[in-house]
Amino acid sequence: MALTLFININELTDEQCEREMSFLCPQKRERVLKMRFEDDKKRSLAANLAARRAAADFFGTDEDEIKIICNSSGKPLCDGCYISLSHSGDYAVCTINNLPIGVDIEKKRDVNPKLINKICVNDAEKEYAADTQSLLTLWSVKEACFKALSPKVSTVSDISLEITARGFECGGISFIETGIVHNDYIFSLVSV
Repeated sequence: MALTLFININELTDEQCEREMSFLCPQKRERVLKMRFEDDKKRSLAANLAARRAAADFFGTDEDEIKIICNSSGKPLCDGCYISLSHSGDYAVCTINNLPIGVDIEKKRDVNPKLINKICVNDAEKEYAADTQSLLTLWSVKEACFKALSPKVSTVSDISLEITARGFECGGISFIETGIVHNDYIFSLVSV
């Protein structure tokens, strides 16, 4: 059963951020230290904290006992489960499951319509992406599918979605949920 946890970066104290730095794997710590903007650092730290908290709940242990590492491509790993992270705007989100899973969160915003050419691989997707919010939703679903299917797929354009009256369907994915959370955010969760 999937467990999902959201953290608002504005609720993180400087002390929490400093403490979370000590839990980062060396590759992620190096990336965070190179970030120019404080909110980018906070999003990354909040995502790691969400992952440790979700894993602690998943395993029934203390979050300080959880170590999240990254593989060579930066994908978060935790022994005994599958984990997926995302962040946008004020939120970081983590989902954890015993099956491959993917999550994405996107702050509602206008997106460049040229994104259609990058991610839409069939006529149904192009038709669905008629306005920028639908295009952003499509992007979010594809991003979550990409995370769940990786490394079997190498880009979001490798993913072809079927759009039905019930929502989205994708080969290899058994569950797709998408919607609006926290008023201004599109959230997508998928599992194989």
